[in-house]
Amino acid sequence: MLKSQIDFWKSSPRLVIAGVPAVIGETRESAGLEEFRRLDENPPDIVISLDRRDDGWRLYRYDGTPVDFSLISDRPEIAFAHKSGFMAKTKERLDIDDLIALVSQAVTSK
Repeated sequence: MLKSQIDFWKSSPRLVIAGVPAVIGETRESAGLEEFRRLDENPPDIVISLDRRDDGWRLYRYDGTPVDFSLISDRPEIAFAHKSGFMAKTKERLDIDDLIALVSQAVTSK
C-alpha cells in the first residue's frame, strides 16, 4: 500500500511557484508523502492537497522553505493560516491558476 501512495505523489503534477518547487496532489491523504520526498532527487518544498475537513485546499511548506503562509492570512480566499506560516487552508477549492497566484504571494524570496 505504501508503494501505491508513493507512486501517487510521483505522478502528481509538479510545478514551480515563484521559484519554489511544488506538487499538487488531489487527495485528502498525505500518506506516502514523506517517503516520496525522501526518495525524490528534487523534492517539492510546497505541497498542495485537498483539505481533509472542508472543501478547500491545504497549503503546506517544509522547514527552510522561503514561504510564509501567514502573509496571505487576510486574503478572502483563506479560511485559516497558521501564525508561524507553515500551513494555510482555503475556504473553497480554487482553480489551479488562482491557487498558484495565491501561493506565490506567500513566497518571501526566490
